[in-house]
Amino acid sequence: SMEVMKGLGPAGVLFKVPLNINGIEVEMEVMKGQAPLVAAEAFCRRSEYGFKGAGLMSCVEQTEKLARERIEATVPSAEKNSVGAMGATEVEEEPLFNIPINIGDKEAIIPYYSAFSPNETATAFCEVNWESISAGVTTPVHMQDCTSLISSTIKGVLDRISYLHSPPSGLAP
Repeated sequence: SMEVMKGLGPAGVLFKVPLNINGIEVEMEVMKGQAPLVAAEAFCRRSEYGFKGAGLMSCVEQTEKLARERIEATVPSAEKNSVGAMGATEVEEEPLFNIPINIGDKEAIIPYYSAFSPNETATAFCEVNWESISAGVTTPVHMQDCTSLISSTIKGVLDRISYLHSPPSGLAP
């Protein structure tokens, strides 16, 4: 009857985890978007295994851990929220650092995220804030000046950071 089931095609199965239950090789299916704990409970409660009490708890505990590890390894970080591995993605939202910049006679604080290049960060900031940057400055500022100033400032900070974190040998000139 298992063969008939397989013929129906994948009903949103994310992956299968090979397990060893009482010396028998079996596969636990984890559905797309299913929490590891739910998959583990459904699997361990199957009547043919006959798990009760502590045996059931131990099965759920171990299979949940395996399912979670597989999910962490296979699911791209954008999808992790839906799978219930919260926390992993939250951290990414913090900027790597904030940079105070003086443009004309204005000071601005620019958050820098490691997902973007210094150039992308600079361009985005200058375009979004262009009106306030160019308004009321004594000397005319060009968009190019704005982006190159910010971009080179960010690069300078990144260089200092990587210098602090890397061994002194083999530094690029």
